[in-house]
Amino acid sequence: MIGTDLYSVLSNGWCQRWNASFEGTAEWKAHDGIGLSSIVTSAPAGGLESDFPQRALLITGGSDANIKVSPATSSNRRGTDASSP
Repeated sequence: MIGTDLYSVLSNGWCQRWNASFEGTAEWKAHDGIGLSSIVTSAPAGGLESDFPQRALLITGGSDANIKVSPATSSNRRGTDASSP
């Protein structure tokens, strides 16, 4: 979760973002196979050796043998875009 937003990876390979009112605010295809796991973490915006502020990342794994790293943004900052993270 980031703030009040919940991220999920689904069995069809898609990711979704939900707000506190249980409204879907974004979705995107992350994997060609089954979405198996996901975690939200943070990293410095300018790389590991950077003093830049932290940014949130959504990391997902799927049965397509891929790991995807996507920026995880709050729906409060981006509006309600139903097609991207």
